[in-house]
Order: sequence, then C-alpha cells, then structure tokens
Amino acid sequence: KRGKGVQHLRSTIWVYDLACFIQENFDVMCAMMRYAQMISAWPGCHGYEFRYFVNCSEGLFHMALKEGLRTKKSREMLLMASWTLMAAAEVGYDGFYGFYYDKNHDRYSAEERQKMRDDFYTAYLSPAVPFVRDPDDPNLEKAIGRFALASCRFDLIPGLALERLDLHNELCTVKWKKDPGGWMRNGFPISARVDSMHRHYLSLHSSDWSEDHVAHGIWNLMALYHVVVLFPEMNDLVDLTSLSSQLDE
Repeated sequence: KRGKGVQHLRSTIWVYDLACFIQENFDVMCAMMRYAQMISAWPGCHGYEFRYFVNCSEGLFHMALKEGLRTKKSREMLLMASWTLMAAAEVGYDGFYGFYYDKNHDRYSAEERQKMRDDFYTAYLSPAVPFVRDPDDPNLEKAIGRFALASCRFDLIPGLALERLDLHNELCTVKWKKDPGGWMRNGFPISARVDSMHRHYLSLHSSDWSEDHVAHGIWNLMALYHVVVLFPEMNDLVDLTSLSSQLDE
C-alpha cells in the first residue's frame, strides 16, 4: 500500500485552469466518454477505452507542440491532453494501477477499481446534480466583486488520476529531498519535459508497467502547463505553425 500522497506539489495554476476548462468543454468530454464506453462494450474490445484516451492525449499533445506551446490554443490542447490522460487513469486497465497488477501490492481490489471506473462515467454522463452552463450574470459578478470566479468544476477533475499524481509527488519528495518543488519556483527548459513526455507515451503504448507512466505523464503535462504560463522565457520549442506560415510567404 502507498501513502496519502503530497497535494501541495500540484500546480494551482494547472488545477484551477483545468477546472474552468472542464466547465467550458463538458459536452466535448461527454462525447468522448460515450464513444469510449460504447466501443469498449463491443465483444473483444474490453479495455479499448484506456488505449483510446491515451492516444487522444498524445495526439492533443502533438497538436499543442505544433504551436510551440506559445499560444492560447496550444495551452488549451495541453489541458485537454491532461484531461484525456487523467481519463485513461480512471478507466485504466493498465497493469501498474489497474486490474491486472499484483494483488498483493495493489492499492484497490478489482471490484473497487470497477466501481471507480463506473463512478467516473456516471459523474459526467448521468450526474446526480444536472450540469449547469452558468451563463454570465453581470449583476451577480458586481455583487461578488473581487471574489468572483470563472465557472469551474473542481468536482469533475478525475479523482483517481489526482491520487496517482499525488503519490507521484510523494515519491518526488523522497527522491529529491532538498527541493522537490523547485521546478514550481524556477521553471525548467520546456524541451527537457517534452522529451520525457514522449518517453512516457511510448512506455504506455509498449505496456511497460515497471513504473506508473500514467502518473508520470500527468505530472509532465501539469508541469509543462505551469512553466509555459509562469515562465514563458523558459520555452525553447520551435513554433512550427508560425515557421510554416513564414515559409509559405
């Protein structure tokens, strides 16, 4: 059994923006979930949903990289890449934290994991409280003043994925005892994390369960978002979209 995880090493920038992003893109996410759930129910397609969400995440990641993580659109792609990889963690038939891991070391039983998967789908597709679009209300915003928030759904951030991220952070405090949160204050060269993210996607496609590559991947996407927002000067990527436009001129 693992510990409770470390929550303060989550990027608040990423968590808040992800909660707002879920509110804004709820219909898109539900459409993806319905498709993944439908195909996975077909004969012989058990576990398809995990592969689907992982591939969606990598595709969105590449779309974000096309613009060098320098534009609003690329940051939105990065958030959707985060959410889809977190969705993979929720439905996860991956061997490290899923249904086929060593039962003597697994955090949850197969029955518990099945319920968590079902609860994830229910929270989006059949919620107990209906989804509300929260239209802008100038009078309310004026009354609330400085306490006004963008419409957000923290309750729909995938919970098991957050747990896996927190456990990853806990391991980071063991590995980098002196300053596990240094990246949050100082940033890092973006290309280094991009390289790492590519390796984690490859490991997931290769069914490498030697470590929790889903959690590592979620951390990489979170950290990338944090740094491109707060430390744009650390971005050493090429904006391929702009470069292509220049070559066409």
